[in-house]
Amino acid sequence: MSNPPPSPPPSAPAEVDEELLREWTGQTEVSDPNHARALLGIAQREEADARKQHERTRWPLRKARFRMLPVTLRMPPLVASVVLSSAIIFAVAMLLIVVRLAGTVELIALISVGYTLGFGVILYFLNDGPKENDDNRAAIRRRDLQAAIDARVASAAKVMRLERETRARQELLERVITFSFESARRRRQQAAKESKNEKPSRPPLAKSDPPEPEYGGG
Repeated sequence: MSNPPPSPPPSAPAEVDEELLREWTGQTEVSDPNHARALLGIAQREEADARKQHERTRWPLRKARFRMLPVTLRMPPLVASVVLSSAIIFAVAMLLIVVRLAGTVELIALISVGYTLGFGVILYFLNDGPKENDDNRAAIRRRDLQAAIDARVASAAKVMRLERETRARQELLERVITFSFESARRRRQQAAKESKNEKPSRPPLAKSDPPEPEYGGG
């Protein structure tokens, strides 16, 4: 049984004109559009992940600001919870009375739910943590608030940096594609020029001798 013929060697990649690449893209490291697309995809994924992380910093910051209320009001968490729940119940009751949606029964239900469920939720967030007491409450909560602000600012800065990187890689992809078209056009022109130079010229036609005149007899 005869051996199969060897496969032809892979064609060498076209040589990159670095001067032309730098002219069109401003760099010489990326010349393949697929490479530029891969870099753009990585940047887009990193930007999406940074946006998700930035969104996760929203709730800790709100919670830290809310927990600063006892410090701002100069009240213990229990008293601050009673004051806040009472203010919320009063505001909701006035709104329902103005729009004429609440009677005596509805107001009693509102007060009952407000001072049980609402007060419990507010107290849960405002109550002291395991290491907090009257002496260190303000310092700990200011530190937590500053840490939440710093995390929020840092994540926002990261998102802005990755946005700029994504835009830069999008521009790089467009420039690399333009470079590919221009490089291919120049190669075609060069190939056509070489083909024209290698084409043998047509030899000139030999001049034929003029016919001899015919003489009559005589």
